[in-house]
Amino acid sequence: MSTTSDPTPSSPVTNERLSKFRSIVQTFQANRFQPSNIFTASEHYQTIIGSGALSVKLNGGNPPRPFKTTTEAFDTPDSDVFEVDYTENFEAADDVVIILHGLESSPKGILVTRFATAFLDKGFGCCLFGFRGCNGNPPK
Repeated sequence: MSTTSDPTPSSPVTNERLSKFRSIVQTFQANRFQPSNIFTASEHYQTIIGSGALSVKLNGGNPPRPFKTTTEAFDTPDSDVFEVDYTENFEAADDVVIILHGLESSPKGILVTRFATAFLDKGFGCCLFGFRGCNGNPPK
């Protein structure tokens, strides 16, 4: 099987769109990781602090989102439900991104909010997917 990095003329992703995506991706600059020497008792310290999980626990919940969303609930065949939040620009946006939360989080989680804010600032519409049982209601 052979693959090519350049799309064919019939491809929905044109060279112009690839160039646009590359220029956007290049604006998300990674910082060089420097491990902390302060709290070396646990290798998970920086992960917990960096995720914002501790601030969420100390402040009693996730901070308010700096953007508006519309929530759509989907029923599953086994009588459960999952929810998807769409940013208010989702329908009108030329490009969209789907953001999935991690373990012990939700579509309203601090990292999802940070990612969505960054993508919204770049002109993307966002779809924030909530897994079953992660909307504040236990799974059925």
